[in-house]
Amino acid sequence: MFSSSSKATIDGAIAKATADPYHAVPRLSVLVASPSELLYSGSGGYSQLPKEETKELSELPRFTEATPVELWSGTKLLTCIAVLQLLEKGLLKLEDDASQWAEELNECKIYGEVNDDGEVIYEENDAVITIQHLLAHTSGPPGKRWHYGQSFDWLGFIVENITGIPLEDYFKANIFEPLGITDMTYLLDPAKANLVVSSTESPCPTEAPHLVFEGPQPALKANGGGLGLSGSASSFMKVLQMILSGGTSASGQTVLQKSSVDLLFEEQLETAEQKEDLEHYLTLLEMEPFSGKKKGAFEGVNWGFGGLLSGDGMPSGRTKGALSWTGAQNTFWVVDREKKVCFLIFTSMYPYGFAGVMEAWRTIEVEVYKEVGASVVVGQAL
Repeated sequence: MFSSSSKATIDGAIAKATADPYHAVPRLSVLVASPSELLYSGSGGYSQLPKEETKELSELPRFTEATPVELWSGTKLLTCIAVLQLLEKGLLKLEDDASQWAEELNECKIYGEVNDDGEVIYEENDAVITIQHLLAHTSGPPGKRWHYGQSFDWLGFIVENITGIPLEDYFKANIFEPLGITDMTYLLDPAKANLVVSSTESPCPTEAPHLVFEGPQPALKANGGGLGLSGSASSFMKVLQMILSGGTSASGQTVLQKSSVDLLFEEQLETAEQKEDLEHYLTLLEMEPFSGKKKGAFEGVNWGFGGLLSGDGMPSGRTKGALSWTGAQNTFWVVDREKKVCFLIFTSMYPYGFAGVMEAWRTIEVEVYKEVGASVVVGQAL
């Protein structure tokens, strides 16, 4: 378990972030785990806010680590695990032509250039799009450039075609049940936190309150490989702990072989052009609070099948090659195998990168790495 001082610091960061739910962060959950145990769990804010701002907050349902949220691109990690399971069974290979299970890929044109009028020019594709290209987001132009896009929706479709069952049914039998997950679904979940949208990019008590949509929002996409699942922080943590444990669930069931887990962390971008594509994307979106302050990606960032592979010199102490990614409603997760720790920071709000969430994340991650024995990088501003 965490020391009392680190626990108090993280508790304080959550309380500060969620103190004014209609103008700051409406809700926040933080979970930290080693391969074998939960090290920290804390939440703040409210799962269901009334549409009209109210000061009578005491009777509102509290947001907890068990409250389902939209996972958005968190779905991709589950789809990646499913594809690697099929790889283990010999039902596909990374170098396979993906169009044998998705004929529509043969009709897809690829991104060419943008003309002087700002229009995207698409070109005919004469290259094979492989399973590996789809997993690495290098499917168009195949193997040459990196672009974060729709490739995992194709992978979800391929899993369904190979197995003959809907993607959610596959997840349930092969991932959710072994991990003891019962609340991840593509279906409308009445327990899901309601949608909150801020008109500002940072907490601002003098501005109009957040726009609140009462009741759970409809599912984003049924059986989409790239997005559409909802689920709780506690359930997603079971996925992260399984990865940190080398593919084994808490009950001892093998979800992935160790070799498949290694593939999640294996660098996929080899050319300077691919790496520049990734760095440009990260710089535009400021995908984490530390690189945002640096005004650019950390040296050595890369992409693995499971997500972003962290670069060198992160001031929190996070290891180069740690696996991480995010969802559009500010759900963030990290798996650091070298430090034997995984953690997540989940809320449910727009806009992406809301400053109140980023500020809390910065404080929380520094405390996490203090606990696991990492030192803050000298000369880097937090």
